[in-house]
Amino acid sequence: MQRVLKNKSKPRKVKQGHDFPFRGMFRCSCGSMITAQWGKGNGGLYRYCRCTRKNGACSERYLQEQSLATQALTILKPLAISGEQASEIRAAIDRKAAEENQSLETSVKALEAKLSPLQDKLNPLTHGYLDQLIDEETYRQAKEEIVVQKSALKREKERLQRSRTSCWIEPAQKVITTLETLGKMEISPSLPEISHLVQKIGSNHEISRKTVSFLSLNLTISSRLYWLLCRSHTQRQTRREATKNPNVKNGARCRD
Repeated sequence: MQRVLKNKSKPRKVKQGHDFPFRGMFRCSCGSMITAQWGKGNGGLYRYCRCTRKNGACSERYLQEQSLATQALTILKPLAISGEQASEIRAAIDRKAAEENQSLETSVKALEAKLSPLQDKLNPLTHGYLDQLIDEETYRQAKEEIVVQKSALKREKERLQRSRTSCWIEPAQKVITTLETLGKMEISPSLPEISHLVQKIGSNHEISRKTVSFLSLNLTISSRLYWLLCRSHTQRQTRREATKNPNVKNGARCRD
């Protein structure tokens, strides 16, 4: 009994898990998830990413984790922005949000202006029916038409109110912060840092034939923010060309 109690009093050994920052983030071309493991090769011990083969046999070859990180960083680097650019884009986001809010308020007021006359029509109609000035069938038909119009206008008003710009401002600000962080990173960021950026910026992560791919900003964030980023990069390019060639006045424009 004493031996059992003594063994129970000893601290348990906690199994240390391996830190594979890209595990569970990418899908294989076959549709299964990509996992990671240690493996031996070329006289050393390496970290590899491989298909889990959950969907059956797969011919996808192993990919070294460092190669995955290098390819991901190659995709991310062109998206990096400076602190100055980040400030410019944040200001542009605020201006765009203010414009959209103003437009929204105008649209809501226009709908409210249409709702008020309908209620004005409904009230005398009800009184006319109660005073037996109109028959029930006429009253029901007229009331139904007014109610249908009111319901349609109310639904449109609710839709507009749900689409307020706040639904995209916060995600956009987070993306800008991430891109600014990318611009400040050292030449060789750590694997967890690269993994964090890939999660924040990209989507539809896939590995096919040892090639890493994922959709970047143009398809993963609001089209509003993409337009602002595109304009910022175009303005930066124009300024550079203007510095080299004073005769350059206008650069290529982004598509709306």
